[in-house]
Amino acid sequence: MLRIQQVKLPIDHTEEDLLIKAAEALKIKREEIIEKDIKEALNGLEFPKGAALLVRTGWGDEQRWEKIGDDYARNTPHFSPEAATYVCDWLIERGSNLILSDVAYYGRGEKYMIPMWASKPGWERPPFPSVEAKRFLAQYDQTKSEADWDSPPVFNKKRVMFVGACCNCDQIEKHQFLINVVPMKIKDAAGTTCNVIAIEED
Repeated sequence: MLRIQQVKLPIDHTEEDLLIKAAEALKIKREEIIEKDIKEALNGLEFPKGAALLVRTGWGDEQRWEKIGDDYARNTPHFSPEAATYVCDWLIERGSNLILSDVAYYGRGEKYMIPMWASKPGWERPPFPSVEAKRFLAQYDQTKSEADWDSPPVFNKKRVMFVGACCNCDQIEKHQFLINVVPMKIKDAAGTTCNVIAIEED
């Protein structure tokens, strides 16, 4: 169990944005967490050596994934590569290698995955191993993947573990608390689903 410090980023999401139709998904301005946002949030933060960091945007509150469906993933706030680099270096300097956030993904997939696959209605993109999914993956090569997901490799290269899609963070009242991250045991996997439990001490 780790001690964790949380910061709240000033990102607003209007009800109009949240209820937008799937067909209009590509027209939404997706909010990017940039280096300036991270610098301002971490400036002067009391951070115990070896603690983890929770970055809250409010995206994972109020069961938003149920209210807006696929737009929860398509329109998530996300980290720019520069922001990812800054926060990784900041954590490493303080003896930490773990960041958590309520963003659905740390990258975005806007250049190829969303327009070519994720923006389609559900009946046109049945999950793998459907024929449609295999066709998409056959032409979704490493170059396209790296262009879509330019932030997660930053964390991987700097050996900082990152946990996304943390929900109900608004229920956490204290700035410092304990965290228990329980991943599924999958052999040779680069990532997996986790249960994340926050524990506030008296």
